[in-house]
Amino acid sequence: MPALFFKKPLFLLILEGRKTQTRRLRPLWKEGCIYTTLGGPGLRAYVRITKYYRQRLGDITPAQVKAEGFNNLEEFKTTWIKLFGSWNPETEVHAYEFELIQPRKILRPAP
Repeated sequence: MPALFFKKPLFLLILEGRKTQTRRLRPLWKEGCIYTTLGGPGLRAYVRITKYYRQRLGDITPAQVKAEGFNNLEEFKTTWIKLFGSWNPETEVHAYEFELIQPRKILRPAP
């Protein structure tokens, strides 16, 4: 099963419990399944997808922006543009809500 990849700052927000949602351009994961989440070399955690839905990018709510780990829509937009190149509110995205299922520590791969 494909892992969920995050930039390190976003991965750390997951460990802090501040990021419990992500939006992606392609549907890759299934509700109810457990996935490895990677945040760079040696940064690994496990999450369970608790909800999946499709949504127009422009329909993201303030509560969803906060669950993405951002303080406001402008911060979310700025990061989205850095990751995906542009912001089009009509773009349909795949939204995933998730929960951290392992203790909030960074797992290091075995030597």
